[in-house]
Amino acid sequence: MTTDIKCSFVTAESDHSIAITTDGKAYSWGFSANYQTGQGTDDDVTIATLIDNTATRGKKLNWAGAGGQFSVLTGIAEVTNVIGDGA
Repeated sequence: MTTDIKCSFVTAESDHSIAITTDGKAYSWGFSANYQTGQGTDDDVTIATLIDNTATRGKKLNWAGAGGQFSVLTGIAEVTNVIGDGA
């Protein structure tokens, strides 16, 4: 059970919620009949659980939105150094 989550952002809809931590991780809980918790299951999520999937792994997240049957997460863009003019 996760008990020490320091949040920088929290969003809630009537059936599910998402918290973004200060280190850029996302946790979700609530009703998940349409997979809206991001946990890869349609089972309800009763406690705050880390969203750990290929879309979020290794990313620093900074915002979340929760709707009736969906969720949206945003993160810090990855910067790639390019040398030369690309020609």
